[in-house]
Amino acid sequence: MPKYTKGFKIKLVLEYLSGESGGLKSITKTYKIPKGTLELWIDKYKSGGFDNLSKKFKTINSLVNLSYL
Repeated sequence: MPKYTKGFKIKLVLEYLSGESGGLKSITKTYKIPKGTLELWIDKYKSGGFDNLSKKFKTINSLVNLSYL
């Protein structure tokens, strides 16, 4: 189960993009999330829209493990 719901991620990304929230630092402080987490969500949104927020990045280890199958 994901730590944050897709709806929560969308809410925070929209809040950041609106420019009315006081910026990245203000949002992360208000919602008590790491700055890097919100930055990742914003990057995911910019690279693939809101559908991209529910996808997980594959790690190198999982790719290496698949090569042994």
